[in-house]
Amino acid sequence: MLSLRNRLARTAFATLALTAAGAATLTTTAAPASASVNCAADCILGDITPQGVRGVEIYDYVQTTVPTTLTVKISKNLYDLEAQPIAYTSGAGAGKKTNHYWSQSNLTPGTNYWYYVYATDAGGNVRKELGFVHTADREVTININKITVTDDSDSSGAGEFRVHLRVGDNISASHYDDVSVSSGEYLNPNWTAFSDGASVPAMVELVDDDEDCIFACLPTGGTAPSWGQGSNSLADWATAKLYSNAYTGEPELSNKIVEFSTPANAPVKFKVLAAVKVKYYGYKG
Repeated sequence: MLSLRNRLARTAFATLALTAAGAATLTTTAAPASASVNCAADCILGDITPQGVRGVEIYDYVQTTVPTTLTVKISKNLYDLEAQPIAYTSGAGAGKKTNHYWSQSNLTPGTNYWYYVYATDAGGNVRKELGFVHTADREVTININKITVTDDSDSSGAGEFRVHLRVGDNISASHYDDVSVSSGEYLNPNWTAFSDGASVPAMVELVDDDEDCIFACLPTGGTAPSWGQGSNSLADWATAKLYSNAYTGEPELSNKIVEFSTPANAPVKFKVLAAVKVKYYGYKG
């Protein structure tokens, strides 16, 4: 029986080998089932390193020498792997089996996870192996292309707008400054930025200061930008928000066109057209 240190070393080596091979697939041949094989000694064939990481899902095929129930426990922290795991079970209920497929989705991209694989045979003997995986990193690119004003907040004439754009932590404040736009008209900022992470916000804020600024616009009470909505004696402002979220099942995609709008009660109303690209990179199996 291999020591835990040797098991971890073998797992680390296999992970590096998979990465170098580029989407390599492990293939193993099951040994003849034998009632004399005791899972407490060893009954898992091949390596337990996940064969692939699709976005925020990891998956693997595991073979055992005798019919077993396979249980997988996953956690970001090694110390709470037993107490607070994300768990998956294969082979229970309908009877134990020797070929197992397991997957776990809704994981955080670009994150380290520890996992235990438990194989339990008909006699209740258990084999436990420890593994480690890093989920693929996620990059989101958003192009804010068109802003259509549907309510410029002014009872007569056009709104006089400053426009603020944001993707993740990237900000283009005063992308437009004192531009006249009436309800039904639009702007084409064509501004692109990218950000990493599981949830990437895109925000567009319009501030109508109700005046033509010949030399310079007066301060509007800390409203530029607030990434919210409101009104005071100097201005009306509102924000349209979009969240590109890994947990809503966004796979890799290229230039998906999305539309998002200000809230119905916003003092300034507009809608935004944007193109979203989602890419996963790094270790993907």
